[in-house]
Amino acid sequence: MFDVLDLVVHADTPVTASQVASRAGIPVSTAFRVTGLLVERGLLQKQESGGLVPGSHLLQLGLRAMTRFGGTRELDAVARHIASQVPESVSAGLLVGDEIVLVARKEPAHSLRIVARVGDVIPPHTSAMGKAILAFLDDRRRNAVLAHAVGRDRAADVAAGLADELAEVRSTGFARDEEMYAVGQRCRAVPLISAHAGVYGGLSIAGPTPRFSQHQADEAIPALLAGARSISTPVELGPAEEATA
Repeated sequence: MFDVLDLVVHADTPVTASQVASRAGIPVSTAFRVTGLLVERGLLQKQESGGLVPGSHLLQLGLRAMTRFGGTRELDAVARHIASQVPESVSAGLLVGDEIVLVARKEPAHSLRIVARVGDVIPPHTSAMGKAILAFLDDRRRNAVLAHAVGRDRAADVAAGLADELAEVRSTGFARDEEMYAVGQRCRAVPLISAHAGVYGGLSIAGPTPRFSQHQADEAIPALLAGARSISTPVELGPAEEATA
């Protein structure tokens, strides 16, 4: 059921129950039964064409969940402000458990293509935002985040390969990405850090390499740092025991 829900939510266009069955590799009868139950619960909505889209109750759940992260509106405002100064793609992400989730994004008017969307999980080891966050985590949390992303067998090797780069991030206060996250994309990112909770997220700015030169990317770093400093209320993950579990 959750796999079906995930499939429909991530589909770019409405999908029918038959298409769900094909993409999920389940019997058509199962797809109709599961999607019917999800529609009944309001988690999915069935259009007149037969296509399935996220339902009102799912939207309500998502919005309620977002209220647990009290500063998301402020993150969105900060992303918009930075984008008004540097007209490229500005994103804000939060460390939720062992994943970095994109919670705000502002695209420029001349965006060439979208490589990430709100709700996406950002890879910690290839993205500038991920490396900005990893650099300021303690060893245990860093290893847990990497293990979740690449598997426990690879986590130690990936951490070792990132060691020098993360040391530089701690020294300079920002991280770089030169086409590792996406071919043709350049990115700079800074961590979001609170005095009592430590690093909890990141801000990044990205653009296509032909238009967003290394010099322009580096010139955007002060705007990112100012944006990070301007956030008055650090986003919390809920009760303290959840953040440290």
